[in-house]
Amino acid sequence: MFKIATLVFCLIFSVSLGAQDFEYADTTSTKKSTIYTVDGGQFVGKIIKNDDKEVVIETLNLGKVAIPKYQISEILEGSAITSAQFVITTFNGGEFVGTIIKNDDKEVTIETRDLGKITIPKFQIKEIKELDDSNFNISGDYQPNQVFATRYFGTTNALSIKRGESYVKYTLIGPDIQFGVADNVTVGIITSWVAVPLIVTIKSVHELTEESSFGYGVLIGNLGWPSLINDLGFNLGVLPFATYTKGNRRRNINFALGYGQVWADNNSGGAVLGSVGGIVQIGKKASFVFDSVVFGSTLADFGLLLTPGLRFQKKDDAAFQFGFSFVASRAGLNPLQIIPVPIPRFAWFRKF
Repeated sequence: MFKIATLVFCLIFSVSLGAQDFEYADTTSTKKSTIYTVDGGQFVGKIIKNDDKEVVIETLNLGKVAIPKYQISEILEGSAITSAQFVITTFNGGEFVGTIIKNDDKEVTIETRDLGKITIPKFQIKEIKELDDSNFNISGDYQPNQVFATRYFGTTNALSIKRGESYVKYTLIGPDIQFGVADNVTVGIITSWVAVPLIVTIKSVHELTEESSFGYGVLIGNLGWPSLINDLGFNLGVLPFATYTKGNRRRNINFALGYGQVWADNNSGGAVLGSVGGIVQIGKKASFVFDSVVFGSTLADFGLLLTPGLRFQKKDDAAFQFGFSFVASRAGLNPLQIIPVPIPRFAWFRKF
């Protein structure tokens, strides 16, 4: 029984085991050019070729892009002010993307691609943020910042939110709150709606290359308030882990490994836990998300939780995802059992 309880406790801990956009240095001139195409596309960067047939522009996120002359409607060259793109977020949840042409004490006027010039009173503005090429797809459409890319369904990865950023992930079980205390350090709290258990998470990540990063951390928790009002004895769970992520916020795969140890009422036990997760953007606002957790001691005695699903994000500060889980387990010489979980997994992300 204690072995089963240990595995269950470790499985609860593993909801945060696992696999942000990387910050790239802009080595081009501060004066950029903007190319507008006839189909509404927009490319910002340094023009490195311009002849009778095509224009080649080196962008921050897409690299070198060759555009035939007949597809170009306008080229604005050498103006950092003209090419700079911003997103204005209002207190009522509105988002406006474009070039700021006026900014005084009372109002801001932004020229958007779809709505034209829009004037917004200063008291209605929550945030003004400058964008770069990583915020646009190849067609020039604005894509929200993937701040929630540090989480899949339950596991984390080797990406981090910036210092001062924070978000919460609400699930049917409870909240998962994460705080960026430094650009590469995240501290969080995971619990249920009845505050049992109470888990503190700490994660540090380090960028290896522009497309890979490594992280390590620990989860520490106990049964929370019931331990204070009932004689439950000493209880503690610890899960150190390491994680490696290949890719960026919009397309990545992650591998993680850890060991969960539980002490309860003069007994102790533990299990190895592993995870493979990933995310792939499949549309303008949608991404495919995959998550998994493996726990056990041997190949003959293990459990596996698989969760594929979809995430939808229309704004920088909010996202929604759902998926369906499957549990596979094997004990000793018994045959492998695969059981679908009848309740879908829902999650609501909110940045604050």
